Amino acid sequence: HMLDRLQAEGVEPLMVLGAIARELRGLVTMAQMMQQGSSATDAMNRARVWKNRQSIVGRALQRDRLHFWPVVLARCAYIDQVVKGINPGRAWNELLQLSLAMAGTKPVTNRID
Repeated sequence: HMLDRLQAEGVEPLMVLGAIARELRGLVTMAQMMQQGSSATDAMNRARVWKNRQSIVGRALQRDRLHFWPVVLARCAYIDQVVKGINPGRAWNELLQLSLAMAGTKPVTNRID
């Protein structure tokens, strides 16, 4: 619903993608800290995650299968090219699929704009 509202309000998909990519870069960094032995709490504190967001970020880090977040972040590069017309696809549908992947939900296979 949130993506639909942003689209309806005329927000550019590149702006949404930028915000998502920034969050993903933080998750990748924290996952790497945890790989090196830091606890999730220590990683979030070092990454300056606000206290009111630590619960949701902590749950995301628990889902991490070490290589999951970097792969999702790499998908942002593909979506960037969709937005710019270089790769085929629909930007908002790609953002939806990315969001579903981040939430651990199965992708939608037949969404139509």
